[in-house]
Amino acid sequence: MIGFSSVARARWANAGRITACTLGAYGLTALVTAALSRLLVRLGTDAVEAVTGVTLASLPCSR
Repeated sequence: MIGFSSVARARWANAGRITACTLGAYGLTALVTAALSRLLVRLGTDAVEAVTGVTLASLPCSR
């Protein structure tokens, strides 16, 4: 078994946390986007407009 130094272990731990947070945030955003789209469709909005509007709203704004 390869022995890692404490610095290497810390870096791998940070990389794992960053990966988990990134995938978790992506998953949460996708889930909320889908839920809001379905809610808007149930409230009477056209399906295409609901999906497009909520998807655009979920994207980060760049200045």
